Amino acid sequence: MKRRATAIFLTIGLSCALAGGRSIAQNTPTTLDGTNWKLTAWTGKTPLKETEITLSFSKSTLAGSAGCNRYNTGYQVADNNLSVNEAIVTSRKACPEPWMKQEAQFLTALKGVQQYAITGKGDLQLVYRGDDTLGILTFTPAPKITRSEKTIWVNSRKKPCTGVAPQECLQIKEKPEEEWKLFYNSIEGFDFKPGFQYQLKVAIERVENPPADKSAEEWKLLEIISQTPEKAETSPKDAPRGWLDRPLTNWNKTGASIPKPPVKTVIDNQCSAQVREGTTPSDKAIEKLGWLLYGAVQSYGKTSVILAMSGVDGMCRPMGYQEFVFVDGKFVGTLSPRPMDSRTDGSSQRTILQNGDRLLTVFNRYRDTDPLCCPSQLSRVFYQIETKNGVSLVVPKEVVTEATRS
Repeated sequence: MKRRATAIFLTIGLSCALAGGRSIAQNTPTTLDGTNWKLTAWTGKTPLKETEITLSFSKSTLAGSAGCNRYNTGYQVADNNLSVNEAIVTSRKACPEPWMKQEAQFLTALKGVQQYAITGKGDLQLVYRGDDTLGILTFTPAPKITRSEKTIWVNSRKKPCTGVAPQECLQIKEKPEEEWKLFYNSIEGFDFKPGFQYQLKVAIERVENPPADKSAEEWKLLEIISQTPEKAETSPKDAPRGWLDRPLTNWNKTGASIPKPPVKTVIDNQCSAQVREGTTPSDKAIEKLGWLLYGAVQSYGKTSVILAMSGVDGMCRPMGYQEFVFVDGKFVGTLSPRPMDSRTDGSSQRTILQNGDRLLTVFNRYRDTDPLCCPSQLSRVFYQIETKNGVSLVVPKEVVTEATRS
């Protein structure tokens, strides 16, 4: 009884407020499909100026911005009655606390919408009801937005450019074989980190007759397909192949932890088939750090060699990969002092377990003039697994470099 009385009281109160100049018109459009709206008024609240809450109706789908995150749901219309599905899917971006609070309140109000109408001024008003609340969301028409999706590549470095003022621009392309071009816009939700090349899936929203202070296109991140470290430009002394050209010193240390991957990445669907799930404790120890396992495990007695990578290139070849050695389930070292990239100098080609404590790895050796298909030299490194006081360690013993056979 008390709940019913409260609802009646709220209804009367809202009706009085509407009678004071905010009455809901009775005329309704034939359809909401294809219309776009921006929130301008809210019963008992003032929308935050820093945020923009929008609605876009498309057939049976309702989508837009809740002020911080994008949302998507379904809706149904019958006469001037409007209902919104309880299940609302949103992105998961974090924003300032006042924005997040307003967003939660808006999404709750949206789920409680019962009626809609168009005012004489052409505004859209949605009447919503909650447990002990009754209110109106008022929207003004927004520019028409068309949306498309595409996949792009982003280079590892920005370049100076001049738009309205001097700035630094991303470099992008839509096909791997294309040249990089300057991108003067921004991609909402994309946190660019120098030193990594990205493959992204983005949504592009084009606005008809945008305000003077806004771009006609808004780019929004949908998915990071891949993120791979760039090929380092280093001096000859510190070049990746340097360790193969100097007297061998051991980078492996007794009791050392498994190294972390250079970057945690997402593998494109077309390349995901080569990633395998860990089945042994050694596999899982590598996986736990963010490495992606691939290839077959080599084993000889208690010794095993496991391959793992941190990314792939456009042809699904491993990038930032490493070979890990375990003895009796314990990590005893890697076969390279640093992660390797396919088709670069110092990348491993194959490893052979000659017995339980002796290994041989063949490394590709590229000169600057070598085509990527064909390194002009190969280096063979022989390793010994040495055990002292019951503790094992991989030790590189000898390197032999020779020209490849033509």
